[in-house]
Amino acid sequence: MRNFLKNLFQRKKQPEVPVPEPNYAEIINKIKKAEETQDIQPGRKIHAFDYDLFELRLDRDITNQYRVTVFKGNERIYSFTVFAKKGEIEKLRSAYPHIVDFLKGEQKIATLPDSDLLKGFYFGH
Repeated sequence: MRNFLKNLFQRKKQPEVPVPEPNYAEIINKIKKAEETQDIQPGRKIHAFDYDLFELRLDRDITNQYRVTVFKGNERIYSFTVFAKKGEIEKLRSAYPHIVDFLKGEQKIATLPDSDLLKGFYFGH
């Protein structure tokens, strides 16, 4: 009985298992296929995938730039504008690792990406 209670109230923290990297090649291929087979209007979802506790959704904004919106549950947390027009897949491929690196890190507003390729926005309270 003593061991049962000891195990029940055990305070040891389980070792954290690192989240595997997304398969960027597979993601890019799905995006290419979706854009080739359909005429997707701005604001409509092109592709989405889960990473850790987040869902990353890709669409295009009204200026036809790619936009990756990060949701945690139903709440929109971050949005990233990728300065690439439709068909500039290589720019999109290089932007995804920057977004995932930000989500892996401390996620401070001050460290949101801001470059010629990628601009990050925060939608918190």
